[in-house]
Amino acid sequence: SKYCVEDCPDGWGCKTIDQGGSDIAFACVSDHSHLCLPCNSHSDCAEENSINACVSYGTQGQFCGSECQTDSDCPEEYICQSASITGGGNSKQCVSKTGTCSCSDTAKNLGLSTQCSFTNELGTCTGKRVCTTFGLTECSVTAPASETCNGVDDNCDGFIDENACDDGNPCTEDIC
Repeated sequence: SKYCVEDCPDGWGCKTIDQGGSDIAFACVSDHSHLCLPCNSHSDCAEENSINACVSYGTQGQFCGSECQTDSDCPEEYICQSASITGGGNSKQCVSKTGTCSCSDTAKNLGLSTQCSFTNELGTCTGKRVCTTFGLTECSVTAPASETCNGVDDNCDGFIDENACDDGNPCTEDIC
């Protein structure tokens, strides 16, 4: 970055920075500093004076967008579009043209994570993906499965082994 008075390159804003003393300084700061970072809520993407949102990338997880009106408001490799955001609704955000986000050095160093899920006819299981030195991990859960008598909520509906332990004999307790 560089110090500024009022002008900065496109995609950067001249903002006050704290240097630990009583003097005020201004520097060019990226308007897209949180873009494509893994997130779980809008507050993970917040910047002062912005309306950045935590955007759904489907089964990939959720990643920070950056508010925009047109494609020219976004960095290269990103487009401005109405995107599904965490908590419901849509917002115009810069999103990756490829539909995926990789882990930046910042995301790796902070171990940032996002929710992920697998959905099929049996239900939806929710897990987590984490940025590590090797990149974004796979989703921490498997696809929903039929309940079996194993002490696990196989179909992720919040109930363990429901109806999986019925042996058809009315004289037994049917407990796994």
